[in-house]
Amino acid sequence: MSSAIDPRATSAMLYLDGVHVTFDGFHAINNLSLTIAPGEMRAIIGPNGAGKTTMMDIITGKTKPDEGDVLFDGITDLTRLDETQIAELGIGRKFQKPTVFESQTVEDNLLLALNADHRVRSTLFWQRSKADDAAIDCVLDTIRLDNARRQLAGSLSHGQKQWLEIGMLLAQDPKLLLVDEPVAGMTDIETHQTAELLKEINRDKTVVVVEHDMTFVRELGVKVTCLHEGSVLAEGSIDQVSANDRVIEVYLGRWTMLEVKDINLYYGAAQALRTVSLAATAGKVTCVLGRNGVGKTSLLRALVGQQQIASGAIQFDGADITSFKPYERARRGISLVPQGREIFPLLTVGENLKTGYAPLKRRDRSIPDDVFSLFPVLQSMLDRRGGDLSGGQQQQLAIGRALVMRPKLLLLDEPTEGIQPSIIKDIGRAISYLRSLGNIAIVLVEQYLDFACELGDDFIVMDRGAVKYRCNRATLDPAEIGRQMAL
Repeated sequence: MSSAIDPRATSAMLYLDGVHVTFDGFHAINNLSLTIAPGEMRAIIGPNGAGKTTMMDIITGKTKPDEGDVLFDGITDLTRLDETQIAELGIGRKFQKPTVFESQTVEDNLLLALNADHRVRSTLFWQRSKADDAAIDCVLDTIRLDNARRQLAGSLSHGQKQWLEIGMLLAQDPKLLLVDEPVAGMTDIETHQTAELLKEINRDKTVVVVEHDMTFVRELGVKVTCLHEGSVLAEGSIDQVSANDRVIEVYLGRWTMLEVKDINLYYGAAQALRTVSLAATAGKVTCVLGRNGVGKTSLLRALVGQQQIASGAIQFDGADITSFKPYERARRGISLVPQGREIFPLLTVGENLKTGYAPLKRRDRSIPDDVFSLFPVLQSMLDRRGGDLSGGQQQQLAIGRALVMRPKLLLLDEPTEGIQPSIIKDIGRAISYLRSLGNIAIVLVEQYLDFACELGDDFIVMDRGAVKYRCNRATLDPAEIGRQMAL
């Protein structure tokens, strides 16, 4: 690029335009264009091999592009600089695997990373100043490791090592942070704390986060760019990108979480289910409709193992669970919100929610933030007994308890029964949100047809224990479903 940069000067903190990189004929980056504004936090997602790491290599000078513009802070041409010069400009990069000095204390790691003159003479005669102390105290407070400042870095948890490395970047006082998969291998609590940490850093730094954890990306609440085959496939809010058909096809996927094959179930001599087959896909709502007594609840009981089927098979998340006991299915990620709610009336709201801990490993035993963001009334009533809640509040509690179990398959048995309209809307919004996450399959048993039609992706109508009618959203005819339910 020539020195006459003014015609292409930009107000962006980071500007890539028409960038190409080829490795032995393979187009790792293919006409990539991306603009990051000062003070912005951007999430970058995409399948393996999409070009995310190569993009960061280009920005930090590790890889030189074959063509295209890469500008930093308005006018600086990064393609002309080496890695050291780019770092000195104010671009910091955190790799996926923590690279801290494990035999040194947390505080010493930050001292080594301070933005200072590291030439030989300056290093030999360096003396720690009050300004250095203040900078380290500020970083330790930001990364929540002040109490661990004299602890060896090697003794930290995986999540704390990630925070320390982020702190080492902050000690360099960069303008732009590139953070690669910061929550890989973290617990749910650490993942949430990392989201809060990055949001705090973003108050005065520009941040680019590469991540696969879509729940974490959603918690960041920022603009999302999806890369594929070295270029931008989609861009927008997390909901917009998650709903993009091409993103679903090449990255998120829609895998069959549940497959029920020709199951039969008896209560004594009475047959409750007759060769029932259905599938439930992650990121979709499968609605099971029909009058009372047609086998809908029996189907859910068969799925969770409360009733053993006489024949047929149940596949869940790639495994045959036909012979599994209820607790084994719960541990694998099947969660039921039963008809009538069935909360514990003498336990508090908080205690009811914690009953969802049962199938979880100890490290995951916490109440997800989603529970309170979807149903904020529960947070204000944690110490109230479940039996003192209204019917609608009890239903929200039952759904919240199911979400505590981190389900892959959520079964809802007539969640609108006896519920006031305003809370039905809250439940509908919660189901829509859970579907948008893309990693939960939802089976909704309902008689309220309008509610089911608003939320459903696939529909079956049952009668006398058998499936008599099927359709999907593309072929949905509410009048025909209503007619089938009435027959």
